[in-house]
Amino acid sequence: MPANYDEPADDAVTLIADLLALYHQGPDGLPQSIDVRCWFAFAATNKAGEITGNALRVRGGAAYACVRITSPLERVQGLGDALILIDGDNWTNWTAERKAALIDHELEHIAAQRDKDGTLKLDDRGRPKLGLRPHDWEFGGFNSIARRHRDHSFEHAAVDQIGGTLVRNYQLSFDWPAHHEAHIEHELAS
Repeated sequence: MPANYDEPADDAVTLIADLLALYHQGPDGLPQSIDVRCWFAFAATNKAGEITGNALRVRGGAAYACVRITSPLERVQGLGDALILIDGDNWTNWTAERKAALIDHELEHIAAQRDKDGTLKLDDRGRPKLGLRPHDWEFGGFNSIARRHRDHSFEHAAVDQIGGTLVRNYQLSFDWPAHHEAHIEHELAS
């Protein structure tokens, strides 16, 4: 849980507006009227001023940003249609390109709800109904399970399913050092 929140830097607000217009708004995308806001979240610090955790966590893991659709009450209070929280502790360390990729990723989660004919659904106040789009792909697993069970593990199956393309196109590799292999063989022999 963040220890503190603050208004975002101007470049974050500008990126949201620019990336919405460039990639996310249009006839089949988000409506022009969508209002996406953001805030910076800052992690707790100790008495020495050192960061003691993560500013944001999503599903139990550290995250650099997250997005949510605002509640109907928040919307009528003028707090926007969606809210992006950004790790303010790290924002100034990132390049402009990294910042754009992060904001674009969060905007990609926001989806307009449409009926079967493709007509935009509206709430009681005439605002577009929104939902959150899940990732196209996710990967989770444990190195220890992949090491112990190798090709029989679901971790290896997931790498075979989505990782093969990533390995070919992006040089992705998993560091399972040889000294662990000897340890695994010893475990299996026992």
